Amino acid sequence: MIKIVLFTIMSLIGLYGSAQDVYTIKGKLSGNHEGHKVFLRYMNPNGLKEFIVDSTYVKNGKFILKGILASDMLSAKLHMTAVGKELDPLDWKNYHKLDQQEFMLQNAEFHVTGPNIKQARITGGPVQTDYLVLSDIVKPLQQKADLISKQMMENAAAGHSEANKELGPKYSSMAKAIEDAELNFLDTHPNSFASLLIVSNQMGVENPKFEERFNKLSTGVRSLSLAKALQEQLNAQKTVDIGNHAIDFVMDNDKGQPVSFSSFQGKYVLLDFWASWCGPCRSEMPFINEIYQKYKDKNFEVVAVSIDSKKEHWLKAIKEDKMSWVQLSDLKGYKNDAALKYGVMAIPRNFLINPEGVIIAKDLRGEDIEKELNKIIK
Repeated sequence: MIKIVLFTIMSLIGLYGSAQDVYTIKGKLSGNHEGHKVFLRYMNPNGLKEFIVDSTYVKNGKFILKGILASDMLSAKLHMTAVGKELDPLDWKNYHKLDQQEFMLQNAEFHVTGPNIKQARITGGPVQTDYLVLSDIVKPLQQKADLISKQMMENAAAGHSEANKELGPKYSSMAKAIEDAELNFLDTHPNSFASLLIVSNQMGVENPKFEERFNKLSTGVRSLSLAKALQEQLNAQKTVDIGNHAIDFVMDNDKGQPVSFSSFQGKYVLLDFWASWCGPCRSEMPFINEIYQKYKDKNFEVVAVSIDSKKEHWLKAIKEDKMSWVQLSDLKGYKNDAALKYGVMAIPRNFLINPEGVIIAKDLRGEDIEKELNKIIK
């Protein structure tokens, strides 16, 4: 096996001591993008998934973005579009249309070089250096998964969600291959910032697995702000482990009427967290619809909680995916009250709850939901 040399936490202590207190992103693109607009989006460390946006224009093939980051590092995205042809980056249907790329932002100087944003090489900062090593390993697998995901999103947008039943297992297989590659990286690089990103992306898996992976990180990595936030989230998720009682909340439905989650006690309930812009969530809807129609008269209910922030997008998705079960949202995005109570950091995410209000399963996908229901509902 070829050995990969990465920055370690100890070597970065000195780098942080002399690091600049601003970030500068310098782009040099070879394609014809004169006058195009370049956006920078990143997550506010004080609020989950709250995007802060900065922007500039391409002039003579170049652009510059500058700012100050309050955190030691954040996952960020650059995306570029022609003026007047902007696409909503949070609309799941636009995911594969966007000329965008994710990178790790910190207060350092970055260089973006290539024909466009998606194909560019983004270099700069020790965190991004680590991230590129991991990206080069995972990228070929991710490209294959993206092709399948793109087809699934197009099917859902065209109202052909049934076709995704065949593509779903293929996507799951690629996702498993990516996960295996990432976990191998984590095992061999506990001092890497990229390993922290792997663990962060695994937040949606069952707690025992997440905690085991989190504990593989070195003490230095676990001292970073992102790691501390993950530790707090892990503690929150433990309150909704299998065997614990479901947490009550009150939220408006799609008709504007308040609904108490505890009002469904006495039934088997699938509590499903999703959003209109989440492609994997939307691709699950044909399975959930089939299950709902089969079990709705057998003391079973589906309660969907959307973490959308725009009502029109939420209602449109409900109609497009023919979701006839209970629909709730407070339209606060990732600050959704129920999502915070249930420690939701990634979607899709679901909980299966028995008539006594006890959580009996989590994170069921596709046919696994029906397999679980067949065990308990006769």
